[in-house]
Amino acid sequence: MWTRLAFPSRIPRQLVGYTIALLVMAVAVLVRWLLNPLLRDSIPYVTLFPAVAFAAWYCGIGASVVSTILALAAATYLFIPPVHSFHVLNGVQFFGLLTFALSSGIIIAIAEAWRREMDALQVAQGELEHRVRERTLELDNANHSLRELTARLLQLQDEERRRFARELHDSVGQTLAALAMNLATSQADIE
Repeated sequence: MWTRLAFPSRIPRQLVGYTIALLVMAVAVLVRWLLNPLLRDSIPYVTLFPAVAFAAWYCGIGASVVSTILALAAATYLFIPPVHSFHVLNGVQFFGLLTFALSSGIIIAIAEAWRREMDALQVAQGELEHRVRERTLELDNANHSLRELTARLLQLQDEERRRFARELHDSVGQTLAALAMNLATSQADIE
């Protein structure tokens, strides 16, 4: 799942975030305006909640707050009677505005907490990957040392075998030859 929008490197990330948030909110207002013959003055925020959630999730806290404020203004001006006025007539309309603002605030707070958690996880993952690379390098060095030690051990073992074989050949072989000669002499004396 992608957590951030891919931005061109020449354009500041925040500017792109604000632009996308405002465009998404404009599309949501346009869709609600197109649904106005069906919905009339009921549920004026139905298409605005997804736009707030998108802006909060992907565009950042500033862009989502600005787009929420503009959504409140657009909904008040375009969909709440008296239309084309910022005047709120009754408590139900005010309660609806307040509910939308509080719900949007909760959505933005949750998204920001999630984004910070993801940033912290990415930092922790980077540190973990760094430690894994360090440990891998240490393990490679230890394996190299172990291979050198094994090679040296095999070399010493081979040298010891050769020395032992030489010793057997030289001392034990001479002793056996002397014994054979003594036995031959003893056998000749016995006969």
